[in-house]
Amino acid sequence: MSDFFDNLPRDEQAAMPAPADGPSPANPIAAVGRHHEATLLALPGVEGYGAGSDHLIVYLSDPQAAAQLPDALDGVPLRPVATGPIRAL
Repeated sequence: MSDFFDNLPRDEQAAMPAPADGPSPANPIAAVGRHHEATLLALPGVEGYGAGSDHLIVYLSDPQAAAQLPDALDGVPLRPVATGPIRAL
């Protein structure tokens, strides 16, 4: 199943859930996200994250939550995006 995700352009991978077996080593941006997932998701206002082409996209319920984010994790820049609350359908 991870082959499907590996073949998508990275900006499209941001909208896809990580495969059950984890991110591909071929996608170092996603690997950084998975490594810091618990820390990111524990921050107030962080709704989720995704791998961009050269950055991690951090989805926020409130744009002011961006102030608590570092500029980068393990050298990968973070790009905060205010989405509002994300709810499962």
